[in-house]
Amino acid sequence: MASFMPRVRKMVPIISAYGESIIKKRLRRLTLVFLMVGTMLGCTAHIYTPFKLDINTGPERQSGPPILAYEKGPVPFENSILEQDPKLVYQVRHLKIPSIGENGQDGNLIEAIYYRSNTAGKLPLVIVMPIWGDRFGLTYPPEKITSTLKLRSRGGMHIIHVLGERDLIDWKAVGEAETEEQFLSIMARMAQRETVNVVDISRLFDWAEERKEVDAARIGLIGFSHSAITAGMAAVNELRLAAAVLVLGGAHPHRILAVCDDHVGQTRDKILQRFGWTAADYEQAIEPFFRPIDAANYPGRTDPSRILIFDSHKDECIPQDAREDLWEVLGRPERISILHGHKTSFLSMTPLGFNWMRHKICDFLVSTL
Repeated sequence: MASFMPRVRKMVPIISAYGESIIKKRLRRLTLVFLMVGTMLGCTAHIYTPFKLDINTGPERQSGPPILAYEKGPVPFENSILEQDPKLVYQVRHLKIPSIGENGQDGNLIEAIYYRSNTAGKLPLVIVMPIWGDRFGLTYPPEKITSTLKLRSRGGMHIIHVLGERDLIDWKAVGEAETEEQFLSIMARMAQRETVNVVDISRLFDWAEERKEVDAARIGLIGFSHSAITAGMAAVNELRLAAAVLVLGGAHPHRILAVCDDHVGQTRDKILQRFGWTAADYEQAIEPFFRPIDAANYPGRTDPSRILIFDSHKDECIPQDAREDLWEVLGRPERISILHGHKTSFLSMTPLGFNWMRHKICDFLVSTL
């Protein structure tokens, strides 16, 4: 026994150190878990404003044709089947529809993936708009909301995922304008592209009305960032719209182009330096081109109970007046203001934010349509 005790004494520090190491590892893991949970919860921090009919002080809802007039008629289209299996929930088709004008995409086409449900009867349709351009991450929001809608609806709706590989605005051409006249000519053309895309949304409604599988009284629309600006104008332009979700959009596109950062701001800075303009000069110069597609100019044309708005409380791209005026003109619909910047707010769509925004959008559309 006497000879055994020294060995025990030698082992005590080793055992203690081993135990301390385990405790430290577990504490580090626990700290990491708390940090991850905190990050996830932080991604979804928001201010919620419900729609209340009694505070809707806007004018009585109007009726009539679209504000942006076009010649309505049968919509030509090409339709190729990508995936067809009666056992699957959806039949996947590739649609190509000629645009009404220059829409900024290859061949001036509206290209889309159409997930046609194999469920019998007339079903609602949701149109998911792109964030135009192929920069990293821009396809994530429309692709993920499309996949979530497919999963959550279980074939209870058709889905059109509009593609948008190219930027709607040719920023390279804008930045290379050598004279004020050339710049204004290019911006007038870009504003016309925006107008064309709003009208093309109405033509997608026309196309849907011709489909025997679609309940044309239940068509919804989703826009993200740039396409939320387009979809906001479409919401006041197209009275057939039964539901709309606008994610990080706004009114006053001329104001947005005058203050937004990133590649928009970089291009704008080149113009300001070249022509000796201020940001206010820039905004004033382009405002007439974008006035016809500024949703804030058309009050009383929407049913606010059928609209859900997500905006960014600290948005560095969409100014506060653009966010507020869109909410007002739409009749103060349900509104979720995420307490982050423009790009960071999209994290609430990802696993980092528990896919929270995706579930909110799907719940709203399923219940509204």
